[in-house]
Amino acid sequence: MRIFIKGFYKTTSDYPFRVFFVGTGLALSYCGLCNHARSKIELGNTPGWSRAAMEWNVEARVGGWEHSKEHIMRIVGKMINTLGTGENRAARSRALQKRIKASWTATGIVLLALVLSPSIANASSILGGSDLLNIAGADLLEGWLGEGELVFTNIFDKVPGDGNNSLSFHAAVDGRGRTFSLIEVIDGSGNTLEVIGGYNPQSWSSIGSSNGTPLDSERTAFIFNLTDSTIQRQILGAGNVGYGVIQTFNSSSYGPMFGGHDINVDSSLSRGYTYAISYGTDGVWGYADSITGIMSNDLRIGDIEVFTIALENTPAVVPIPAAAPMVLLGMGLVAALRRRKTSLQA
Repeated sequence: MRIFIKGFYKTTSDYPFRVFFVGTGLALSYCGLCNHARSKIELGNTPGWSRAAMEWNVEARVGGWEHSKEHIMRIVGKMINTLGTGENRAARSRALQKRIKASWTATGIVLLALVLSPSIANASSILGGSDLLNIAGADLLEGWLGEGELVFTNIFDKVPGDGNNSLSFHAAVDGRGRTFSLIEVIDGSGNTLEVIGGYNPQSWSSIGSSNGTPLDSERTAFIFNLTDSTIQRQILGAGNVGYGVIQTFNSSSYGPMFGGHDINVDSSLSRGYTYAISYGTDGVWGYADSITGIMSNDLRIGDIEVFTIALENTPAVVPIPAAAPMVLLGMGLVAALRRRKTSLQA
């Protein structure tokens, strides 16, 4: 369902509003027609009401939606036929109105969710909650990785003062497969300066040494800054002697460490620094060219979050034509009416 709604919002910007207003028009039409039928029944007008009256109601409430009126007319015609004639017609009319009211209540909830809650459609991409990763950030990470829709699962969450340290970090993340680590850089008052991090295509461990990647094909890690939407990838070339060979450093004495010193977090998970060596531009070193650009070897670290990732195993979304939601709703209503007609006749 999440992927369907997400694709729904990526088609045309006015499509949700178009469906909403068309759905509202249909609801008004059905309510008006039912009330009209009921009033005639209660007045003893047993012959019923004409197709001209039906057309007037539809025209008054749907207006220029020519492609919609044809669907409405067919459905309304079946609805009137279902009422039949005779002493039971009033009872059947009331029963039918109740069923229509229930159907449109459910339809209204779905339409309202589609129109008002695009963020909810994407929220299930991030499991376990997050203070550092939002939908915009998740979309950036998905784009940089380039593998399609992802599900992010929070497996480690550190906030200042909670007692977590490098041992807690490795106990939670070692051997868990590829991950995204997010790190909040804060000022002396605890305000967020930047949110940085890195993608580790290998599992974290506590082996006390670096993960070497002598082949360019292995250098798929990258570090990033979500605050200014920048990315630095591992430097390619030069084999084992190149600076890009160091992908991560894995030790229980440190938190998430990328490259030689490109992102360094100490054992308390509260201090660190960024220094360009293994990521970014070959031959360019230093604090100024790091992922934060902050000239300091003593950054304050706030929250740290680590996410495992999995590909969203859902077929691609096919955009829905404008009339399709109305057709689907109409088919559902007709099916309900047929079932009701069969039970009444029985």
